[in-house]
Amino acid sequence: MQLPVYVIHWNAPDAVLETVAAVQRSEGVDPVVHVVDNSPGELRARLAGGACAGFDLIELEDNRGFAGAANVALEHCLRHHPTASHCVIAAHDLRPEPACLRSLLDAATGTDRIGVAGPRFGAAGDVVGGTWDGRRGRWLRAAPPYPALVEVDWLLGAGLLIAMDWVREHGGFDARLGSYVEDVDLCLRVGRSGWRVVCVTDAVAEEVGRSPADVTRAVDRNSLLVAAKLHGRRGLVRALALLLANVVRGFGASVAPARSSARRSASRAHLRSHLLALGDLALGWRLVLDMVRRPDRGTRLDAGADPPFRPRYDATRTEMVPFVPGEVRRVLDVGCSTGRFGAALREERPLDLLWGIDPEPADNPAYDRIVTGRFPEDLPAGQTFDCLVCNDVLEHVEDPWGLLDRLDGVLDPGGVVVASIPNVRHLSVVGGLVLRGRWEYADRGVLDRTHLRFFTAASARALFEGAGYRVERFERINLPERGRRGLLRRALLGRADDFFALQFAVVARRPG
Repeated sequence: MQLPVYVIHWNAPDAVLETVAAVQRSEGVDPVVHVVDNSPGELRARLAGGACAGFDLIELEDNRGFAGAANVALEHCLRHHPTASHCVIAAHDLRPEPACLRSLLDAATGTDRIGVAGPRFGAAGDVVGGTWDGRRGRWLRAAPPYPALVEVDWLLGAGLLIAMDWVREHGGFDARLGSYVEDVDLCLRVGRSGWRVVCVTDAVAEEVGRSPADVTRAVDRNSLLVAAKLHGRRGLVRALALLLANVVRGFGASVAPARSSARRSASRAHLRSHLLALGDLALGWRLVLDMVRRPDRGTRLDAGADPPFRPRYDATRTEMVPFVPGEVRRVLDVGCSTGRFGAALREERPLDLLWGIDPEPADNPAYDRIVTGRFPEDLPAGQTFDCLVCNDVLEHVEDPWGLLDRLDGVLDPGGVVVASIPNVRHLSVVGGLVLRGRWEYADRGVLDRTHLRFFTAASARALFEGAGYRVERFERINLPERGRRGLLRRALLGRADDFFALQFAVVARRPG
């Protein structure tokens, strides 16, 4: 089984070659190794000197930081490994054990909606990831016996197995962060989007490098940026208050006569880092505001790609497969993209016919035919279906009410429409509107800038019932199971699920 692995390199050619060798010793997978070089020319010069290669070298013109280089890796994976379900983003000082990558991949493919999986770092004191308190991240450690999977807020970015379906839906790392805390930001976004972030304890690795002297400065600065990005002005104020408190504590510790000279010196070094972080934030105030106002801006994967990558909605949506009634035999997947949903459906159901239709050309052997064009006018006449699947489609239609009335010759009388519809009452939308007075469009999600219509639970039901359909099944899906939102939802006993569900799943039957 091939697995694309991207090693991010900066200023450590010996270390990256050792990482490549460790990855190539992996058991149970066939790693296809690429090195993204943030040190222009340095690694190529080393390879010209006779070092062993065995990997593809992607050279950048300048140092883009870990996040920027990782986004180049994700763009490369989407273009050159389009069928890969996952890829690995690794630091140049990662040392995975031989069974590590296979354990990560087995866990991610055997459990639904794992967006990011990471190993347990045994030599670092059994680090399994970390927690996020709204202001900064904290390490989380475990002790044996280990559970198979540990749900966490974030994982150590030295080794991450990332689901490409999530990347297609939501983008990549936030390139504005450069290096440090970019892993925390990515994992928090994965969790907020309804996917899972897990440490696979059977997968063991080590990170052998040392942190640079200015790591405290970078972590302080980027933790505040992530707080501003994810929690708005309130998060910014809370994180700034914590940083100022650290400055006060650092000053007190650096002059306390009861402490040893060595400890006072260490406190002065930390104080200096805190002050430098404050200086960075003051000088970069435009970036701080940009994080608040445009939180998704740095995650786009089409900016700067050569050739440009234009992400299309391409999620598998396996959670929608159980909503397709077992008796249907002729299915049309509307807005099928590259056909991942239909392929998953055909593995589960004995279908006589599976067609797709999408504005962009596509080819997938699971489908009997994929039509390029608009629905329903570009469908060939004469072919009807007993089931239409509309996964996140109706909100893109100018007149979805009229569309449901115009299905003669497409959907059989008594046929069903299976649809997922984004929930505009989601907490992320309501919170921004009510608390901050903002309605901000994004590249993905409920407020996707290509959405023309917005629905609550009541209006989604009314959409179908107003056209004479009988709603047979209506469920709130992609609900948070972990983190603060998951705890709050369970505390409310599911009575506020309208605020937590990202989407509604609808099964509605056309009049016979």
